[in-house]
Amino acid sequence: MLKTLLIIVSLCYPLLVYFLLRQVTAAWLLPLMFALLLWRACSSRDVVERRVLLLALVIAVALVLWLSPTQTLKLYPVLMNVSMLMLFALSLRQKHSMIERIARLKEPNLSAEGVRYTRCVTWVWTGFFACNGVVALATVFMSDQIWGVYNGVLAYALIGILLAGEWLVRRRIKTSAVSE
Repeated sequence: MLKTLLIIVSLCYPLLVYFLLRQVTAAWLLPLMFALLLWRACSSRDVVERRVLLLALVIAVALVLWLSPTQTLKLYPVLMNVSMLMLFALSLRQKHSMIERIARLKEPNLSAEGVRYTRCVTWVWTGFFACNGVVALATVFMSDQIWGVYNGVLAYALIGILLAGEWLVRRRIKTSAVSE
């Protein structure tokens, strides 16, 4: 139940903040962001993920000294993209990449071709999180409306497009392999 709530709050964060900024000052919402980062870190079972999220929390707290409360509050999507970028990139240095681990949940006996493919897909997601993080960072310094629309709607649409595109490519590759 708490894990589901954490996921919902995390996904809705940009839109929640956008609408709440009209009601209260950003300084009142900063503890929400810090608590959410801490909650995510503490609820993670993966040691690397926990460390990455705790690092994101430390960075967010430190940035309060240089940025306005509103800008700091808007950093959450940036920190999540950087965290995902780090997790995916670090997995490329390990025996099993992030996407391979996910694929092995469904197909434990993944072929050598499947391993190569999942490593390529992990690179694609790493690039996505890098680019999306840069755009999310740029929106921190834009209007609340642009920030909310990009991080609360467009970024998720891009994730959906990438997921759908990868699914279509994977399906085509599997179909080609079966017909040969």
